[in-house]
Amino acid sequence: MMTRLWTVMAIAAFCVGLSAQPKPAAVSLASRAAGDGSRSLLVLVQPPALPADEVRIELPGSAAETAVLMTAPSGWQLQRDGRAIRLTGAAQSATFRLRIAVFNLAQFDRARVRVRAQNRDVFNEQLVSTPLHTWETSATAAGFLAFPLVVSPGETIEVTVLDPSKTPADGQWMIAGVPAQETGKDRLKVVLPDDLPAGSPLRISFFDGWGERVIDALSVDDTLVREARAAPARPRITGCARYAFLGESVCVCGEFPEGARTAIRIDGQPATVTAASQHVLHLRLPDTMAPGEHTVSGDAAAGFDPAEAATLTALRLRGSLDANELLRGTSTMMRFAVDGTGDPMRLLVRNKTPGIITIPGGNYQELDTSGGAANGVERRVTGTGRGNFSIDYRLDAPPCPCADETGVTQPSSASRPLLVPRRVLATIAAGPPAATLAIAQAIALANGLSVAEVVPLATAGVALAVFEIADGLGAIVKAAALAADPRVTLAQPDFVYDTSQGANAKSLTYGPQMIGADIVQTVTRGEGVRLAVIDAGVDTGHAALARKVAEYADVTGTGWTPDAHGTLVAGVIASESTGSDKAGGIAPGAQLVAVKACVAQSARRAAARCWSSTLARGIDLAAQKNVRIMNLSVGGPEDRLLARMVDAASKKGIAVVSAAGNDGPSGKPSYPAAFENVIAVTAVDAEGRLYSQATRGAFVDLAAPGVDILSTGPGGRTQLFSGTSAATAFASGAAALLLQQRTTLTGAELAALLRDTAKDLGTGGRDAEYGDGLLDVCRAAAKLANRQAACR
Repeated sequence: MMTRLWTVMAIAAFCVGLSAQPKPAAVSLASRAAGDGSRSLLVLVQPPALPADEVRIELPGSAAETAVLMTAPSGWQLQRDGRAIRLTGAAQSATFRLRIAVFNLAQFDRARVRVRAQNRDVFNEQLVSTPLHTWETSATAAGFLAFPLVVSPGETIEVTVLDPSKTPADGQWMIAGVPAQETGKDRLKVVLPDDLPAGSPLRISFFDGWGERVIDALSVDDTLVREARAAPARPRITGCARYAFLGESVCVCGEFPEGARTAIRIDGQPATVTAASQHVLHLRLPDTMAPGEHTVSGDAAAGFDPAEAATLTALRLRGSLDANELLRGTSTMMRFAVDGTGDPMRLLVRNKTPGIITIPGGNYQELDTSGGAANGVERRVTGTGRGNFSIDYRLDAPPCPCADETGVTQPSSASRPLLVPRRVLATIAAGPPAATLAIAQAIALANGLSVAEVVPLATAGVALAVFEIADGLGAIVKAAALAADPRVTLAQPDFVYDTSQGANAKSLTYGPQMIGADIVQTVTRGEGVRLAVIDAGVDTGHAALARKVAEYADVTGTGWTPDAHGTLVAGVIASESTGSDKAGGIAPGAQLVAVKACVAQSARRAAARCWSSTLARGIDLAAQKNVRIMNLSVGGPEDRLLARMVDAASKKGIAVVSAAGNDGPSGKPSYPAAFENVIAVTAVDAEGRLYSQATRGAFVDLAAPGVDILSTGPGGRTQLFSGTSAATAFASGAAALLLQQRTTLTGAELAALLRDTAKDLGTGGRDAEYGDGLLDVCRAAAKLANRQAACR
C-alpha cells in the first residue's frame, strides 16, 4: 500500500527526502491555485518510528487569520496559534495526508512546515527551500475539454483534453459519473449512461492522484442531453433565403450533420459558414461577388446530392446624395438603387439627425423601389439646422424560410436560447464608480473574465458587473465559480427573454369594450399616471402617440429605434384614436416612459429579444423615473437578478405587469410573470376563448383581450398583433385608469383589486388557464368608488 502511494506521489508531487537513509520524517508538498483566490497546500507525511503528533504551518504576516483547514486525518484538531495553524493528534498509520487552503497569501512560499513527534522536530523547512509541485486547476482554467454541443443517452462520445498541463498526469476524468478511457494523445472516450435525463447538463469531474476532485463543472460549454438518440440525417439542402446582401449573411435550410457543414459551395466555390445548426447554416457572401443569381449546393463527397441545390439572389444597395453640403433652407435629392434584381424592393430609411434635415414622409419610413432595370427610389432632403447630418438605409428582406428559424418571430421555451453563451453577470457592492470598477476587474482577473460593463442598480442598492468569458468555459460553469467569491452577492448567466407576441388574423377593435374601459374613460383617462413600457423601442413620432411619451431611453447600447413590438404595446396602453376605424388606447391620458431594453429581430414584425442585463437596467431606470406601473410584455427563464429587481420595484409600490407567455399548454412558467409580486396576464379572443398558444399555470392572475388586436405600428401605420404581450398592455392601461381614480394605491393593492373584480371564466374559481378571470376595469373602478356602476 505504501509503495503504491509513493509511486503516485512521485508523479504528482515530486517527492522529496527519500533516500536509503531517510530523514526522521519524509514530507511531500504540493500546491495548487483555486478559483476562489486560495492556495491549497497538500502535506503528505511519512512519520518516523515514533508517530507524529503535531503538524504546524507557520505563515508570514497576519495571513494565519485567513487560513482554513480543508481536510485532515480523523481525530486531528485545528488550532490557531498566532501566525500559525497548529494541528494536533496522532498518526494512526504510517502515512497520512493533510490539506490546507490558504486565502489571500501573497508570499505563500515563505510559509514553513514543521512536523513534531514527542516534543521534537522531525521535519522543519520553508516551502521556498522544499521541492514543490504546482499546478493550476480550477473553474478559471482556460478550458477543460472540447465537447459535443448535444449528446444522447447511451451514446459513445470522444472528447479532446484542451490543455493537459492544467491537470496532473496521473488523474482520472469522469463524465456523467463514468470513467473516461484514453484513446490516444489527449483523447478520451466514454459511453454515456442510458438513463441520462433529457435536457440535463453533464457533470464533468477530474480526480487527481490523491483522489481529490480538482475540477467539478456542469457541462463544458453548456452541453445538453437531447431527448433521444437521433439517427444520423443525410446531408441535404432544401432551400435558402430568396435575397441576400453582399457582405452580409444568408441562411440556407436543410440537414447539416456536423461533418458536412464545411462542404457548402456557392457557384462551386467553398462558402464561409458564420453560424451552424442541425437545420440552418448562415453563409457570408463576399463583397466581391457579382450581384445577381447564384447557386448554393453541397459537396457530393460529404454526402450531398448535387441535384438538391438552391438559388439565391445577391443584392447590392447603393445610396447617394446629389449634394452632401446644404445651406439652411436648401434641398438636394437622395437616391437609392438596388443592383442584382428587377423585383421591387422595400427600403427602410431613417433620418438620424431630425434637427438638421427633413425628409418628406417622416424621419422613419419605408420606401418601395421602382423595379425594372433602374430599380430605385428618390426623396428630397432639406436642410433645417446647422451641423453634420446622417441617414440610415437598408433593405427589408423576407425572413429566413427555414423551419427552425420560426423561433425568431414566435419563440418557445424549447427553441429559443436560454442564455448568452459567453457572458456572465454578477452583482457587487455599490460604491464610487472607480472603486466598483476596480472590484469588478479584480473579480475578472481571478476568474478568467474580462469586464464588459459595470452599471449601478440604484433600485436594488447594488452594482451590476457584466463579464465576457475569456476562456473556453460555459456561462453556467463561470456563474458557479463567481458565486463562491465573497465579493459577489449574486451570480448568473445572462438569460434571454423574448417579447410575447404571436400570429394574427383579422382586424378587431373589441378590446376596450370587452373590459369596460370605454365606460371608465368617461371619468378617468389615466391622467398624470407615469407608466413604463420596458420593451423594444417606440415610434415616438407616431400621430396616435403624439405627446404620449414623456421620456425615452435606450439601455441596450444599440441606439433608439422605432420598433414594432414596443410601438404596438405603447399603442394599446395610451394611443389616441385618430379615426372612427382606429381603436384608441386604454389610458390615453397616461404619461409613458419608454425604455428600450429589447432589440428588434425584424424591422416590421413584432419580435424582439432582451437579456437579464438589459431588463435589470431597464427596471432600475424606470423606478428612478418615478413610474407607478411597469409593463413587461416579455418572457423567459427564472432569473434571480430579475427577481431581485422586480422585488425592489414592488417594495417602492410599483405595479409590475407581465405576459404569461406564448409557449402553449405544455410550456414552462414564464418569468417575470411567474414571480409572486407580478401581475401575470394571459390572452383571450373576442369570445373569451383562451389564446391557443398561451402558457398555462398556477401563476396566471388575469385574462385580457390579446387576439387580433389593432394598434399603432412604426412608421405611422396601424398593425395587428396577438399574444399575451397585447393582453398585458390592456391590464397596464386599466391599472393607470384606477391610479388616477385613487393615487395612493400600491402595486399590491392594484393587483388584489383587479383579481377580486375579474369575471370568472372557465371552471369555477381561479384556474391555471384564466387565473381569476377576465379583467373588468369597470367593476374595479366601481368597487374603488364604493358604488354601483352600469358595467356589462
